[in-house]
Amino acid sequence: MGLPLLLAKADIVSLHATLTDATRGFIGEKELRRMKPTALFLNTARGELVDEAAVARAVDERWIAGAAVDAFAQEPLPSEHPYRNADPERLILTPHNVGHSEAGRRANLGLALEQILAVGRGEPPAHVINPEAIAIWRMRA
Repeated sequence: MGLPLLLAKADIVSLHATLTDATRGFIGEKELRRMKPTALFLNTARGELVDEAAVARAVDERWIAGAAVDAFAQEPLPSEHPYRNADPERLILTPHNVGHSEAGRRANLGLALEQILAVGRGEPPAHVINPEAIAIWRMRA
């Protein structure tokens, strides 16, 4: 299933992606217009993954039923940002701080501990951003 079909069929599109040159602007007007008018869009990843002005228009012009956004290209969100003028009944904005909750801190601590123990066992960490470095790391060990 390609992205266009997924967008056309999904009731909820929840974006969870790393920001890279390839994913910057991943969701824009074209993608939002492919979604059903009853669909919801969620971005809790990175603001730069989406065209934020297009998300605001999608909500206001009812291309989609609504959106919830927890990550912005610029934080704090500027007062003149398009999200600030979007329909607050259809666009939920939350501060990007899920990791600051007690549960988030525990999860991050557990993940960090797992990675440290893996390296101690001579294994590469599971969440390596630059996997090409693993070969170099193994040569040093």
